[in-house]
Amino acid sequence: METKQLMSSKSKSKERVFRSRPEMGFEASSRLQMRGADLKMLLQSDSRLVVEIGCGVGLHPIQYSSEFKEKNIVAIERTADKFARFAGRMDRHPELHQNLCAVHADAIHFLDRNFQKNSIDEVWILYPNPENKKTSRRWFQTPFMNRLTQLMKPNSELYFATNLKDYADETLELATRYHLNLISSRKINSATHPEWKARTHFEKKYLARGESIFDLKFKFEPTGALK
Repeated sequence: METKQLMSSKSKSKERVFRSRPEMGFEASSRLQMRGADLKMLLQSDSRLVVEIGCGVGLHPIQYSSEFKEKNIVAIERTADKFARFAGRMDRHPELHQNLCAVHADAIHFLDRNFQKNSIDEVWILYPNPENKKTSRRWFQTPFMNRLTQLMKPNSELYFATNLKDYADETLELATRYHLNLISSRKINSATHPEWKARTHFEKKYLARGESIFDLKFKFEPTGALK
């Protein structure tokens, strides 16, 4: 019994907790860049607020904002060369500068500092790094997930996609910890969905190789949320 209690105590002591950090480093440096819509204006608007984390070169947020101009979209990419390509695309789409803000930043700390609780209507995480060498860095294993759901409105939606079955299975298993309940789960490939329009360059590559992608949609339903 004492051994079990000691193991339990050690487990609790190792539990990772997300901690906000001062506004310094990446976001305070000249590396922080934005293109398109004014972030403050989007955050103060009554329109539906969408956040895409790790948007790469911007293919999906540009397509999505073109289709849903009534939504305000903040698309965040940390990698400099990918954001440079995204910024170039934004310059070629001035019509989207009213509802799409492209951000070069660390999404975790940028969201933590700039977004209010219960403010986000949709979160998109498409093909995140699977972190095969250190799976504890996968999104649903990070301490930031608790903070992210604090920023989401009750009954908001989270979209997640990966080409790895084990990552999809893990996400399905862990999602309920954060009151994210599955709405839909689709296994998509060129044979089952020949009409499917690729949303990212990774998705385009996977489908062209004949691979399947796992497309998941969740609803955030914290205890006591109104239906």
